Amino acid sequence: MSHHLKNEKDVQSHVKKLKNFYGELSVFVLVITVSLIIWLLCGGGYFWPLWIALIWGVVILLKASKLGIVMPSLYEGAHNMREKLPFIRPQWEGEKAQEILKKMGKSVADIAKEELKTTKSATKNMKAKTKATKKAAPKKTGKKKSGKK
Repeated sequence: MSHHLKNEKDVQSHVKKLKNFYGELSVFVLVITVSLIIWLLCGGGYFWPLWIALIWGVVILLKASKLGIVMPSLYEGAHNMREKLPFIRPQWEGEKAQEILKKMGKSVADIAKEELKTTKSATKNMKAKTKATKKAAPKKTGKKKSGKK
């Protein structure tokens, strides 16, 4: 866990993440407790609080693993699995954008040129409007009105 903490800034950042984690863990315990009470007051039956506890609990467990509180290998395994899912990989967005642009017959350079033209045009229009507004505004003469007659 401490191998990634190289200086005071890293330690402070880690402590802030721990504080946030324990705050979320407290809310988790509170929500699960309230869910159980509601379930009991409603006469039991189908144990629906299980779904809240299970889904949110897995998220909490992964966050605890990432912070090194419990089994760091758990987070690493989940991260490795995530890398295998094509639409979750960090590179997926860029690859998908390239694929769509290719189908459209455009490249990233073409899109960048179009955006640059649009930005320049918008800037030019704003400057023209500003000049027109300044010309239309009444000029101040600088003379003060006197209260005496």
